[in-house]
Amino acid sequence: MVTLSQHPGDPPGCAHVAKGADPLLVRYAQLMNQTSQGDTSRSLGKTVLAVLVLLIAAWIVIKLVIGIVAALFVPLLVIAAVIALVWAWRVLF
Repeated sequence: MVTLSQHPGDPPGCAHVAKGADPLLVRYAQLMNQTSQGDTSRSLGKTVLAVLVLLIAAWIVIKLVIGIVAALFVPLLVIAAVIALVWAWRVLF
């Protein structure tokens, strides 16, 4: 088990590991600690790319939903037209 602890006066990201810990787990814990406390500022390019990806994904989802609604609505419309034709035929003849 890897135990990381922060001691008073240590700089951020500095961690102490329990004695006898697996070196591979220690390295993994150190890397995870560094990435979680790394530079949190986002670049403009990443932000623009993220917005672009969200817009494209939203457009695809909207098209998909419209397609599903149309696929469900058209058969209902055809059934209603057939029922209207049968009713009109019975009324007229």
